[in-house]
Amino acid sequence: MTGDAKQRKADFISLMMSSVDSISCNKENARDYLLEEGLDPDSIRAEGIKRIKKLKLQAQANSTRKEMASTAAIKQKAMEWVEKLLNDVNFSFPQFVKTENLVLQNRNLEKLTKEDIKSTLTQYYYLKFMEQENKQSDEQ
Repeated sequence: MTGDAKQRKADFISLMMSSVDSISCNKENARDYLLEEGLDPDSIRAEGIKRIKKLKLQAQANSTRKEMASTAAIKQKAMEWVEKLLNDVNFSFPQFVKTENLVLQNRNLEKLTKEDIKSTLTQYYYLKFMEQENKQSDEQ
């Protein structure tokens, strides 16, 4: 867009806004103007509120989708991390619990099955990775 076109656009916007200001300087004038134009102010207002609510719901849905995708990736990362850990011949779950200061409901570690250990480790790393993700998000 050239400088002249931008100036014409700015002038047009200024002209439109100046006429709008005189019409909409108060609620009653705006309402009267709309009625004179054959428009129903109440239905316009209701439609506007409906659109705003729809946009708000869409924004929340998009946010939830992004969050779910992020958490799915974090869960996958935790599961992969746990698989590597469990496949390490030097890995000792009791030593891990002690080193990481994990608080477990079942204190009898010998009775835990491989699936119990895997589940516990996956939850632990999921929470750890989520915390890291949240810290990074807060810093940005």
